Amino acid sequence: INYLKCVFFALVVALVFVLIFALILRFCGGAGEAVIGIINGLIRIAAAATGCFFYSREKGLLRGLFMGVSVYFFVYLLFGVISGSWRMGASQLLNFLLTTAAGCIFGVLFSNLKNKS
Repeated sequence: INYLKCVFFALVVALVFVLIFALILRFCGGAGEAVIGIINGLIRIAAAATGCFFYSREKGLLRGLFMGVSVYFFVYLLFGVISGSWRMGASQLLNFLLTTAAGCIFGVLFSNLKNKS
């Protein structure tokens, strides 16, 4: 149950950042494809970090890996529902690797920080 709550918090963070980014684009004009891709990657990293912050106590690498994969999957579903696009390609593979690596890194980081305090 704790795992699902942490994934839910991560998704809420992703949704809030997506909404903020959409408002910025709406009022400040459009952005290029490259900028949108970078911001989407940063949103996924922030979501993975949030999930790991609440989930990682011990076994940080393993829990971070699970959180990164879960966050990627659910954020992919979220972005797919918002955009109506379900395309897969090299950019999605890169996003998967980025989110999974971020989950592993933040899982280890937060696990070590919580064990020291």
